[in-house]
Amino acid sequence: MNVGQPTPGRSREVASTRWLAENLGAAWLRVVDVRAEAPVRDERSGTRLRTDDDPPRFVELGPRAGWLRAGRWPKTSSPSATFLRGHIPGSTALDVGGRLFDAAGSLVCGAELAMAMSEAGVGDEHTVVLVDDGRPAAALVATWALRRYGHAETFILSGGFPRWVAEGRPVTEVVTKVPFGSFTARTSS
Repeated sequence: MNVGQPTPGRSREVASTRWLAENLGAAWLRVVDVRAEAPVRDERSGTRLRTDDDPPRFVELGPRAGWLRAGRWPKTSSPSATFLRGHIPGSTALDVGGRLFDAAGSLVCGAELAMAMSEAGVGDEHTVVLVDDGRPAAALVATWALRRYGHAETFILSGGFPRWVAEGRPVTEVVTKVPFGSFTARTSS
C-alpha cells in the first residue's frame, strides 16, 4: 500500500472517493470534516478586506503569502450540526476558521495548530484527508496551514462530501471518539 499516493497518476493534492473508501478505517488515516455551518467563500488575491459585518470568508494574500480569515466568524459547537446530520464514518470535525485562525484573522502559531490537530486525532504519522461541502475554501486553507507547518501528507477529497453521498458511500450520524494525536508543527528553515 502506497500511503503517499492516494490517487495514482493524479494530483498529489486530491484523494479520490474510491481510494478513501478502500482505505477507510486504516490506522494511518485520519478523515477530517471541515464543512462549515455558514457558507464560506474564498476571495483570491486583489480583493480588499471588508468589515466584521461581512459574511465569513477566506482571503488569499498571494500564491506564497498564505491566507487570512475575514468577516465575522460564527461561533459553532464542536462538532457542528452539519457534521452531526451525517458524515463519513470515523471522521472528526474541525472548524477551520475558528481553530486555525486567531481573533484577528491570522493563522495561529504552530503550538495552537498542533493542539487543534492533536485534539482532532491527527498525529505526525497520519495521512489526512479533508472533507469539504463541495466548495473547497476551508479544505484549501486547512491544506495550506498543515503543509505550512510541515504535514505534507494532507489531501482534499475530490468532490467533497456531496460526491461521497452521490456515489452511495457510507454515511453515519455516530460520532467516533478518535484517540488524541501527537501532531508536531514544524516550520521550514
